[in-house]
Amino acid sequence: KIDSHQTRLGDFINVGGKILGLGEAVSNLESRQNEIAKAIRKASEEDLAIQVKLNATQEALNRETVRAEQARKDRESAETELKQFSADIQKQAASMQNYEVEQKKRIAELEKRINDSATTEQRVITQIEQAKTELLSLQDKKAEFAQAEAQIKHWQEIEIRLRAQLSELEEKHEILRRGLPLEEATVVMFASDIIKRVDLIDALIERYATANGSTDIPVQLRTLRASFEDILLQHGVSEFDIPAGTEVDVNLRKRIAVIDSTPGKAKPRVLESCRTGFIYSREEGHEVILRKVEVRTSSQ
Repeated sequence: KIDSHQTRLGDFINVGGKILGLGEAVSNLESRQNEIAKAIRKASEEDLAIQVKLNATQEALNRETVRAEQARKDRESAETELKQFSADIQKQAASMQNYEVEQKKRIAELEKRINDSATTEQRVITQIEQAKTELLSLQDKKAEFAQAEAQIKHWQEIEIRLRAQLSELEEKHEILRRGLPLEEATVVMFASDIIKRVDLIDALIERYATANGSTDIPVQLRTLRASFEDILLQHGVSEFDIPAGTEVDVNLRKRIAVIDSTPGKAKPRVLESCRTGFIYSREEGHEVILRKVEVRTSSQ
């Protein structure tokens, strides 16, 4: 009996060890399954964030496209109205010129009648007064014509502003079309607007620097320009220039815009920089040229 019970006890111990091993394996599998579930949830959250960014970029692109299309339609409408108005003004001007010629002929005929017959003097005087009245009316029409010309100039100024707005919207549309991330596209558009203000400040500095009389306006403008440069640097946008004497190669051509070149047989080199450029550097090796450096080159 003791031997039989010992055999049964050994069987129980063997089966219990196997059950404990299976329990540990099941526990490890459950832990692994939890880790996989966490990784799947994290990947889902990242995918959702990327989808939100893509949707925001698409919405921004759609809005800019609608604005560009509306500006184009407004410009075409303004051009049509301007052409129609110009045609009407030209017709009125031709009509007034013909009317003036006719009135001059009538005055000449009236003066001739005065010389030919003294008996009709009073009637001729009345006709002359009427002709003078008509001439005064013609002068009023000339004033209206001058006012119409002023209105044409006003429409032309509106057209210039619309063209500038359309050009700016097209630049922003081109930036969005490059497929840049949302944050990078925002920085590029923001920097482009700031660079235009910096160019305006440079023009004002040059204007007041050449003006007669002592003033601190240029100093204040340079301080303002420095503040804009700090803002650009905070967002990874820096101003750059090309030293004189630099040889123009393939890589350099991506950074410069040649506004004047002296031909020759030697390799082209930079004579001077007329206007600095701006570059956006988000990380090492990733650069976006916001504006090229304007240079003069020579191959002599």
